[in-house]
Amino acid sequence: MKKLKNENGAITILVVVSVLFMVSFLISSYTIIANKVQAQKEMITETKKIYENNSNMEETYNSYFNNENIIPIYNAEQLVRIGSGETYEIDGKYYTFSKDATYIFMNDIQFNAKDIEYLNGKDWIPIGKTDINFDGNGREITVTTIDGQKRKYNRENNYYYQLGKGYIQVEYIEGTGTQYIDTGTKLNQDSKVEIKYASDGKREKRIFGSRTSATSNAFTINCYNIEGYCLDFYSYSDNRLTTRKYDTDIHTYKISNSSMEFDNISQKITKYSDFETPYNAYIFNISGTPSDKTSIAGGKLYYCKIWYKDILIRDFIPCYREVDKVAGLYDVVNNKFYINVGTGEFLFGPEVV
Repeated sequence: MKKLKNENGAITILVVVSVLFMVSFLISSYTIIANKVQAQKEMITETKKIYENNSNMEETYNSYFNNENIIPIYNAEQLVRIGSGETYEIDGKYYTFSKDATYIFMNDIQFNAKDIEYLNGKDWIPIGKTDINFDGNGREITVTTIDGQKRKYNRENNYYYQLGKGYIQVEYIEGTGTQYIDTGTKLNQDSKVEIKYASDGKREKRIFGSRTSATSNAFTINCYNIEGYCLDFYSYSDNRLTTRKYDTDIHTYKISNSSMEFDNISQKITKYSDFETPYNAYIFNISGTPSDKTSIAGGKLYYCKIWYKDILIRDFIPCYREVDKVAGLYDVVNNKFYINVGTGEFLFGPEVV
């Protein structure tokens, strides 16, 4: 009887232990399953939020990266980066300063080119001279150039040219064969010139420059009977570009110590030594030998630029003086108006709007 009780007690204990183990196992399994379910619910919730907020993702992106392609310009650091392709932050948004964007000036801007590290010792190129799309918004840009010149760019001068008060810019001035302009500067081996000019079609005419003779200290543009438009540097026997063209079309002429160019025709400079023209360069004529008043060129001048090395020293803009309608060239580098030193008066083309 005692033995039977002992066996029953052992069985009871075994059953209790088995039940406890089973309960423990079930609780553990439930906990694991419950945790997995909870994790799945949380994942579903987060996924749902992502999908629900997907429409806001573009909005969030655009709050940092503006895709409207319109970029506000507030200061010089932003101004000088226009068209650079850089990504730049403005008021918490990131803009790509591409050449295809449109820029709008929000403030008047004033700066010294020497103080802008990004320019690396070079002058800022006025935006009106570029192909960049912009809205000046009535603002004015005042720049002190590397050489200390103060320039103002605004709506009135198309954010490029700065004519003096009382001068009206025109497309061209036109000579009839008796007018010419003294540029006020001699030329040498380090000079460079660029002219946009349309002849009246007459030959044996002097268009630009100065020389001691055709073979000495020459820096000239002429039109001859046989050679057509000719560009000479140093000496015609060493460096002459001959075009064989005679027309009244608009052409661009360039001369430097590296090449001579007539539109897309180019010829390298092959030989020269240091030299200087004997007199100031003329426009619509040449100074020096021979000097013949019957050889003064007629035609239309659209602009003339002269550099010494890489420094622009003359930037002639066709215009007329408003008070008396006298036409001439305004040099925006030195803020000086140059008039005819021949006889008669220059004619002039339409005003530049």
